[in-house]
Amino acid sequence: MMTTTLKNAVGVHSVLFFSLGMPVLFTFGVLIYSMVAYLLEWRKLIAGIEKEFGGHKIIFNSQKKSYKKIKEILDSKE
Repeated sequence: MMTTTLKNAVGVHSVLFFSLGMPVLFTFGVLIYSMVAYLLEWRKLIAGIEKEFGGHKIIFNSQKKSYKKIKEILDSKE
């Protein structure tokens, strides 16, 4: 037999879980799903590039150099 206090505590915890926990878990699931789908698309893209061109280089252009300057730098390193 459950006492009245225990019934109230169970009711409060279930209400808190479904009103706070479920939206948080749902949002977390949506974010994880979209991130995994995004990464899988990038894997397919990279695999396609490697299959078609034989390799790839990733260039981080933090200094906002022009494409012409980047190409010159890459050509000088080869």
